[in-house]
Amino acid sequence: MSDKYTIFVTDSSIDENAVEHHEVIQWSYNNLNHPNVIAVTSEQIYYLTETGILDVISELNDSLLGEGEDDWVIENDVKVAILERLKSDFKSEDVLLKKLKELFEYSIRNSRNIYFHF
Repeated sequence: MSDKYTIFVTDSSIDENAVEHHEVIQWSYNNLNHPNVIAVTSEQIYYLTETGILDVISELNDSLLGEGEDDWVIENDVKVAILERLKSDFKSEDVLLKKLKELFEYSIRNSRNIYFHF
């Protein structure tokens, strides 16, 4: 199994309503250096789990995120609630958390899905 996973928001070159899910996932791996893609390792997924960050996202999105469990957040009101909780509950300015907050902000601002491919 690969040790590279992605958290990402597609850019405007992808019509999320017209492509298959696997094409969206492939876009992230083809664009690992894109500013809207965070390449994460198993260790980073473990960190997101242990700190409770994935629990907050899972709770508010009514999903289950973790290694081997991927999902996406579609609704802007859910993304706003998640971002608010990330800002209020997690004060650390860890690089990964900061980038995750930026992805949620971009996703909300541009009404695009945010994907977690673990």
